[in-house]
Amino acid sequence: MFGRFVLRHGLFSLGYYGANAIYQGYMSLYYTGLGFHSVQLGGISAATALAALGAQPIWGMLGDRARSRKRLLGALALLSAAALPLALLGGGFWFQLAAAMLFYAFFCALLPLNDAILLEAQGGAFGGYRLAGGAKFMVRPSGTEPKIKTYLSAVAPVEADADGQIAAMKAAAENMMR
Repeated sequence: MFGRFVLRHGLFSLGYYGANAIYQGYMSLYYTGLGFHSVQLGGISAATALAALGAQPIWGMLGDRARSRKRLLGALALLSAAALPLALLGGGFWFQLAAAMLFYAFFCALLPLNDAILLEAQGGAFGGYRLAGGAKFMVRPSGTEPKIKTYLSAVAPVEADADGQIAAMKAAAENMMR
């Protein structure tokens, strides 16, 4: 089962990075071939970033509430794949702008959602740093939202000692952020 899981997510990553390489690498050449000038190319780039910025928190909330993140990931992959060929229909600047924004509104959530699925499959234990005395901290990006999450834990013979270690780490982290 683990082998199928790794293969499935490996193939997903291949498809994701392949589509991203094609889009990022060649779409500006395609737009130039359509006669767009540099300001229009910059406008499309900026608009796709704004579409991703607006859509990703929505997909993150839906991912947190979804019964199956895998189904949501599949749906977003299909919607991305359906939106990308719209660019091949030609059309003017406004059509291409809308097509690019639609593609990115779906595509932007694929990698964070896939990462959330992988982290969930690993029990969330990903990238922790062990400190002295059984203390551990982890700082990682959220898999579904545009924010950074921090986790603190400690192992000690007495629960109060572990709680004290966590409180000390929290205080130290807060002092560093000031």
